[in-house]
Amino acid sequence: MNQNVRVVSAPNDEKFVFDTCCCCIPLRTGCLILGYLQLIAHIIGGIFAVLAIGTGLALLNAEDERYRTAAQAVIIIGAVGLVIILVALPFTILLLCGLHKERRNFVKYYLVFAVVCLVLGIIVQIAKYSGGYGDSKELPSIIINIVLTIYFLLVLRSQYIKMGYDNNVPVQHYNPDAQLMNVQKV
Repeated sequence: MNQNVRVVSAPNDEKFVFDTCCCCIPLRTGCLILGYLQLIAHIIGGIFAVLAIGTGLALLNAEDERYRTAAQAVIIIGAVGLVIILVALPFTILLLCGLHKERRNFVKYYLVFAVVCLVLGIIVQIAKYSGGYGDSKELPSIIINIVLTIYFLLVLRSQYIKMGYDNNVPVQHYNPDAQLMNVQKV
């Protein structure tokens, strides 16, 4: 072996890396289950958003002013929800494709998107409660939701790291006996 060649190991990624999902399900299977549950949630959320927009449009022609004001709010909330789902749906599909085809970068894109969504969600909740609009009865479910989301992101990150270790194919293999193309031997 050449003395000028040194092996450089990857930085320590061993913190918060799990071998299983929920202590009993294989990691890849757990990630696939989480991905498909996310996909189902997006589909159901999209259906409800479309129904909300339709209901708002039906109530928009009501004679009572209160119904029209409520209809406008329902249309806006439904439209915002539909836009959020239409943005998140491709990332969830990307996650599922990455898990099925062992494409590490697809999982990475989803993880980045999910972390950004988590941070934005936490900021919205902090703003809601600091503005006095939050209900104290909702707080336990919000905290549980945030903790579960962080755990599931750590499970997906574990699969991402595992994919890197299992599929770590170097870009270029070094073979000292091989000849270079278009180079004359001296």
